Amino acid sequence: MATLCDYLGQRHGINDGWAYSGRNKVRISELWEGEERGSFPYYCVSKDLYEGEIKEWVLIAKSRSPVASTGIQKCLLSVIWIPRSVQAQLFEVSEEVFQRLHNELGHDLTRNVCKSTLAGIGTVNPGSAEHSSYYLNMHPKISMTWMRSDASDNMTIICIAENQKLQVLEDLLNQEFVQRVHRHPGLPALMAAVLFSMEIDKTQNAVKQQVRQVEVRTGHHDWKSRAERPALGDLITLAAKMSGCGTRIGSCTRKQSALADILSFVRELCELDHAGSHDVTYSTHVEAILDTAHTLATRAKSQRTDTEFIKNRIQTQLDAVGYRSTIHTSFLLTAGSCTTS
Repeated sequence: MATLCDYLGQRHGINDGWAYSGRNKVRISELWEGEERGSFPYYCVSKDLYEGEIKEWVLIAKSRSPVASTGIQKCLLSVIWIPRSVQAQLFEVSEEVFQRLHNELGHDLTRNVCKSTLAGIGTVNPGSAEHSSYYLNMHPKISMTWMRSDASDNMTIICIAENQKLQVLEDLLNQEFVQRVHRHPGLPALMAAVLFSMEIDKTQNAVKQQVRQVEVRTGHHDWKSRAERPALGDLITLAAKMSGCGTRIGSCTRKQSALADILSFVRELCELDHAGSHDVTYSTHVEAILDTAHTLATRAKSQRTDTEFIKNRIQTQLDAVGYRSTIHTSFLLTAGSCTTS
């Protein structure tokens, strides 16, 4: 039975108007376990998947079960990376490959939720008791859907984002602290949380550098020493630069809100697992997820404080630039009046 999200996603999706490239392949990453690899048994393999290989690969992916005897290599999870260009509003893959992957892997219903949701994270009931489906969407930057098989513990993830974000997430998948919690359904959300936390730091540092340059130019600050060169441009340029910084910090605030929602969602999943699981190994995954979430939450608290501080500094410079602009305009008007006389 179609849900409201299905209806909205099919008739009024937020990606309406986006185009597809003719690219007939996607990059995939698979997390494997093999005891012959050493004391740490997990390793990641990435490769290109071509359109003609999708059906066979999906059949293999669906039939994989990590429950195997000692010494046998096992695929634990699979990730499909689909790049998109926000500026060009383009999915960098053919529409045929895009649709086939979602349909064959059973992500089509969850995809409809993403298409009808501007920003959010949650669980979706695909109508099957054998799988649990989840989604995360922050339009237009990133969209993730994932499905975990309750029978085999295998998980498939489809991640759609800008290339730079995909590179960070793929690097995360190669990290030991991520691979150790491969069984937990909160893993994709946790990876997105790490990505957001890193991006907030990057944006804040870039904005602070621009604000410092304007502070040197206006003199409206109380810092004892400054090594930055003064910002270039006239008053209008400086005002525009500060307005742009305000917008970027606004995007940080939005991302911080999304980060808080993600961490809350991960903690809720962990609470459910604690209540219903008696698997000792799985419990260690839950504890590791919670530890990482706690670290991110601690970082987020200091980032929010820093964001508020930067907002105040931006406003101070906007006020300073506006004040000087008023004086400059008054001087020109006065000078013009004297010339006329």
